[in-house]
Amino acid sequence: MIGNTVALKVKFANESGMLYDVTDVKLVIYNDRKKVIHEVDGDQIEKVDTGTYKYEYTIPNGSGQIYYEYQAMYQGSLIVGRRILTREWILRGGGCDGLCND
Repeated sequence: MIGNTVALKVKFANESGMLYDVTDVKLVIYNDRKKVIHEVDGDQIEKVDTGTYKYEYTIPNGSGQIYYEYQAMYQGSLIVGRRILTREWILRGGGCDGLCND
């Protein structure tokens, strides 16, 4: 996945699964040491549908997991949700990316 662009998605829903819109959406991306490596404000985050948002992110070189966190406000309360994104190499084609020993 390193070097690929992925859609980091979030859905804000109540306990019965009903989606709702939020305000002040923000995305924070952390490295495996919990250090902030990228921040995005609401102007750059795409609203896909009611309560559903996404951001296109290119996975940087490096090792270790990446954590992404969406933050938003709803009726005066801060809502925070986090997910883990595993950073790994993806081989193209036959599985050895032209580096196989015959």
